Amino acid sequence: MIRARPTAQGGSGRASRSDILLAALESERGLAVLSQDDPLAEARLRGIEARQRLLTAEGGTLGVQEVAPLLNISRQAVYKRYRAGRLLAVDCGRHGYAFPAWQFVPGGVLPGLAEVLEALSDLDPWMKLAFFLSENVALKGKSPLDALRRGRFQDILRSAELYGQHGAV
Repeated sequence: MIRARPTAQGGSGRASRSDILLAALESERGLAVLSQDDPLAEARLRGIEARQRLLTAEGGTLGVQEVAPLLNISRQAVYKRYRAGRLLAVDCGRHGYAFPAWQFVPGGVLPGLAEVLEALSDLDPWMKLAFFLSENVALKGKSPLDALRRGRFQDILRSAELYGQHGAV
């Protein structure tokens, strides 16, 4: 299994800047200050926490400079694969793109990933990331990532085609 840093911003076990900021915002005092100006502050904070959980799940994320040698290609080629929908990455602003580590296996990319990403092509990268990591009723409570690792491609593709549709499983 590929070892990845614990957060999108990197780190060596120490709290990242975003972890420190999140802790400050979560404090009772921080929330009280934010809520005065923004009645949706708590909801926004929950969104930030959810994104952080997605970024740190299943081994964290890798930067393009770490992905390129794994695939034995240039950084430009990594971005080309991402733009072609063959790799998953989320934009983390000035920190660049974060590539979930779980999509990489020794010698390449998790088999079937490109086909599932194609089925999810209408969704934004955060929704795709949530799809892979969330429990799915159609997969008997397993995540699509677990099913992909087990080679259950047809089940995952069916689930991907229904994902985000009203009334879908």
